Amino acid sequence: MKKTLFLFLFTIVTVIGAKAQTADDAKVDTIDIPSEMPRQIDTKVMVFTAVESEPKFPGGMQEFYKYLGNSINVPASLFVKGRVQVSFVVETDGQVVETKIIKGIVTQKMKQEILRVFNASPKWKPAIQNGRPVRVQYSIPLSF
Repeated sequence: MKKTLFLFLFTIVTVIGAKAQTADDAKVDTIDIPSEMPRQIDTKVMVFTAVESEPKFPGGMQEFYKYLGNSINVPASLFVKGRVQVSFVVETDGQVVETKIIKGIVTQKMKQEILRVFNASPKWKPAIQNGRPVRVQYSIPLSF
């Protein structure tokens, strides 16, 4: 009789204990980071790839392509027809830097000339993020 009563009570306590653990009890505690803690990001060094306002060449992209067409001079013997993808960074002051050819086949002379012309480009209107000028990486295709 004592064993039966003990088993009965043990079963009830076990069932009640098991039901007491709900899904809420299994949640992991999280730490809230107060919104007052500003994250310091040095936008003078950071290079953005997406921004609120893209960098703009004076007169628009049509004028930029005209500038490139009038400025790139490669002798016909060193010229290779094809498509080239050029990447560059527009600084916060509008200057073009870090120009590189990321796709396409060109001769060494064409590469040097493309890089020279891009780096000598008139200043662009810089990109804007959160109301401030920022560095932005830009990429454009060129066809020769």
